Amino acid sequence: MASSEAHRVTPLRLSAVLDTPYQWLPDESGIYCHIRSANPPTEHTELPAGPTVQEAAGRKAPGRTYQDLLRNQADERKFDCYATTEVHRFTLAGQSQKVLEARIYRNVTVSPDGNYLLVEAIRRPYSYQFPLSRFPYE
Repeated sequence: MASSEAHRVTPLRLSAVLDTPYQWLPDESGIYCHIRSANPPTEHTELPAGPTVQEAAGRKAPGRTYQDLLRNQADERKFDCYATTEVHRFTLAGQSQKVLEARIYRNVTVSPDGNYLLVEAIRRPYSYQFPLSRFPYE
């Protein structure tokens, strides 16, 4: 602060896909960051195995419609690639320490004293009928 010079503390690979890309420690001595752990997937065009078939039981029932759902295994692979992050702790000097292994973190919250993390991670199986907010997590 005394020199009024800015310098980079984190790498360029921060990820804001599902959660805030960084959180300051309560005492402002460092930050926790979501770091992308993989390169973007290569595009594979997959032909569908057959038509999409949905059966009805013969009675009317309201059904929600959602946009932008996963449609196939290629979408699952892309979701895994873009949403998977590692959580690192950075000091203001730029030193890094990996805190959490690569997973799909839905939410990571720092405790008020800065000693603990509350972590919610999405797990499989993914749904093709419901949005991300309804995926299972632990």
